[in-house]
Amino acid sequence: MTESIIFADKPISIFQSAGMNGKPSRQLFIDIADLASVPEELFALKVSQSKNPELAGKPVFKYLSHKISAETPFSPLAPSTVTMATPLADIKALVVSKLGALPDAKFSFSINLNGSFTNIKAGNGTTYTIFDDKEFAATEGKPGYYLKGGTVATVELTLAQSNYDPYYRVSLETKSSPNEIFVHSGKSKVWGADDATDSDAPAADAVW
Repeated sequence: MTESIIFADKPISIFQSAGMNGKPSRQLFIDIADLASVPEELFALKVSQSKNPELAGKPVFKYLSHKISAETPFSPLAPSTVTMATPLADIKALVVSKLGALPDAKFSFSINLNGSFTNIKAGNGTTYTIFDDKEFAATEGKPGYYLKGGTVATVELTLAQSNYDPYYRVSLETKSSPNEIFVHSGKSKVWGADDATDSDAPAADAVW
């Protein structure tokens, strides 16, 4: 049985976009300062299918994105000296020694949230819905609130096998209260609309 990967008390964020099949696509981002503590399998590569000429056809990190300063954007591009055949241990050693030595470098690992729902256990011992495509189908899985970016949580990744490729199951737990980690969704005001509308009110079917 594959041993789980655990990142304790790391800042996380979840971003949602439109998938190729029209269904919501979500990614969990884990900010990590100590690259040496990250298992080598999370330094895996893939060949970029991007239309960006700086990335297209080149080896890029499957999970890791990095930026070397506050002025530069995050990039998944792997070092030019590595190939798809380079052992993961060597890739990790190179990244830790080169990028990890830069004082202003930032690192984030992204994991696809493949399931139809994701929960988080809060500090009060209660498990809360972050999204659920079945229960909140009318709102693209959104329950009327969202997880605050930078929420400090413990992430457990467990390797699993789908009908196509291996993927990571994700378990989330935080020491913070639900009031600290969730933000109610609101709508922008429309000029001339009834000002009595409370945009900060939770949705009627909100779990939190």
